[in-house]
Amino acid sequence: RGFYGDGLLNDVWSSPDGVHWTQLTSNGGFPARQLHSCVVFGTLGVLLLGGGFTDTWISATGSTWTRINDGTGSYANVSGQGSVVFLGKVWVVGGRVSGAPVNTVWSSSTGASGTWAQTSTSSPIFSARVCFGFTVFNTKMWVVGGGDGLLNDVWSSPDGARWTQLLSNAPFGGRQNPALVTLYGKLWMMGGDATSSGAFADVWSSTDGVNWANQPGMPSTLTLFPAAVVGNTLYVTGGLNPCCYNPSLNVVYALRSTKPTCEDYPCPMDLILNSSFSCPLSGCSDALCCIARPTCGNAVRCPS
Repeated sequence: RGFYGDGLLNDVWSSPDGVHWTQLTSNGGFPARQLHSCVVFGTLGVLLLGGGFTDTWISATGSTWTRINDGTGSYANVSGQGSVVFLGKVWVVGGRVSGAPVNTVWSSSTGASGTWAQTSTSSPIFSARVCFGFTVFNTKMWVVGGGDGLLNDVWSSPDGARWTQLLSNAPFGGRQNPALVTLYGKLWMMGGDATSSGAFADVWSSTDGVNWANQPGMPSTLTLFPAAVVGNTLYVTGGLNPCCYNPSLNVVYALRSTKPTCEDYPCPMDLILNSSFSCPLSGCSDALCCIARPTCGNAVRCPS
């Protein structure tokens, strides 16, 4: 799970809906860490990568973890990297190694020792960075923003070797620790922080990585949080608010849609947990209204 308060964690939790959570293990067996990444790698299971370590761990159940990479011939002790599954491989891109940001690109067909290779990249390529938005969209890998200068550029690559800069200065401000996901045929970028000016609650979407539209934001500023798409729902869990020196959170936000027309009318994210939070939707008095909120087009109309 990562960082909480003044300590590091190695517990594992799962949920079918963002509301009901089960602790699969209080100690996964891997060293506690933060700024790591996890990906689902086909039928092999979940891979845990980086977080200041050179190892790779795998689990098919979430309760039992096995180290399959001891760091031999693979990425260094990277943290704050981007990781995705793409072209039948798991990728580890950028991050911080020994205190310095990097722009290296590594990939493996299994994640195991002896299968990792550093991609030979050609110029141009994104600058060295840490804690950036990273996802797969339209058969390309995408890098958005990140730390080491609070960036807001946009890059994509079809193979990890050739990179194209689509924007040097996107309309959202420079930031580190944003989340970047693919949903409804769009890129979605949200949250993060700019250190001196605090964290963000804004949400932006794009169909091409060039033209970005500002969407209704999250109910609260948030940074250093994971985001994942399950079915037709985008989940945002945990994180820090308003910035990286305040207590960690265990809230869960969800952006849902059950109708295709909702793509044109994105709804603000629900606050599923923490019933003391004020509901952001007009006509709702508390978070319980958010939990039971109708989908787009019904009684409570989401703003366009």
